[in-house]
Amino acid sequence: MCNGPFRPYEEPSTQQCLQDIVDGYFPSELQTRYPNGIPLQVTDKRDVVFRERRLPGSFPGRGQAVGHSKSSEVVTWTHFPSALAGPRLSLEQFLNKLPKSLIRGGQVIDVRDSIRATLQVQAVIQVETPRLDALKRYRHEAKPPAPNICTLRIKSETGEQTYIVKMLFTETIGDLRQHLAHTRGGDSESYEIISTFPQRVYADNSQSLQDCGLIPNASLLLREKTPSKKAGQETPGRVRGGLAAPRQADPHPGQGRGAPRCPAPRPSPLTSREPVTEVL
Repeated sequence: MCNGPFRPYEEPSTQQCLQDIVDGYFPSELQTRYPNGIPLQVTDKRDVVFRERRLPGSFPGRGQAVGHSKSSEVVTWTHFPSALAGPRLSLEQFLNKLPKSLIRGGQVIDVRDSIRATLQVQAVIQVETPRLDALKRYRHEAKPPAPNICTLRIKSETGEQTYIVKMLFTETIGDLRQHLAHTRGGDSESYEIISTFPQRVYADNSQSLQDCGLIPNASLLLREKTPSKKAGQETPGRVRGGLAAPRQADPHPGQGRGAPRCPAPRPSPLTSREPVTEVL
């Protein structure tokens, strides 16, 4: 910290500093140097083993000073390993040792989720497209990249993966879905492509990237469609059945409860007797 020496976790000052950070306070040992506070950048160094630096070419024998008698004291060095005892903790094991949440100033601070977002490593996947190959050729030939190629940075539905796609300004949202399906697999219509600033859903597959305002660079998100959107919002049209057959005249008129039935008119010779289906 502050480009200072290595500090073992067993030291009380180190434990106090970490406890202040976990509790949501500015470390007390930094208040004198930075009375107005300073942003803290946390870096995961759990997989790095500290090795003490030794000065190169140090004199191996006994040293003597002018005007002093020879020293008869024997100086011994004791090596203390800096690695912590026990197996290395995983991310979840480390987070489980922290409090789940704290209340500071009337607000609930989610400690574990904020530290998980800081320490979690996201996988960045380069999506292979014909435009990316063209850019590689341009760079190999020491030519400037084509000015009509945009770069899209797309985060997956879970946030664990980020896709980097390079496409022409004239390519469409449908082309983008095809490139993602080639890399991800699955249905290219099972998700929505959205932007946060401004918040917008890009659902028209025929619209170009330039018309969508996604040039020269843009950051997008993938959001899984709800079941209703997957099935479609349109209401299916009503279907009418065929024409009813002509009703025959009652052979015994006047015998029913109702009025005598009149014979139905005979169908016109121009009227087709085949069933007709009409979709509204």
